Amino acid sequence: MKGECQTMNIKEYLKEQLETDPEFKVEYEKLQLEKKLVKKLAEARIQQNMTQKELAEKAGVRQSHLSRFESGKHTPSWDFVHRVAYSLGKTVDVV
Repeated sequence: MKGECQTMNIKEYLKEQLETDPEFKVEYEKLQLEKKLVKKLAEARIQQNMTQKELAEKAGVRQSHLSRFESGKHTPSWDFVHRVAYSLGKTVDVV
């Protein structure tokens, strides 16, 4: 009917945007890679029974930056990522 408001849930909206907007798709895929990297490094820290404070000291970064990185509230430089990964005995490979 004319004038009715259609509702769409977030999954439907996301699917539509990914199918119809190439720029949106590129940015979305970048974010997914970033989330995966953050998750892997946080998991490695936890598996090594290391606190954020201990890792931050070992990597030479601030604990607050590490916390924001792990929570997804901060997009760090590659230098930051490298320092954290190296301190965990990990490498970051681009495939």
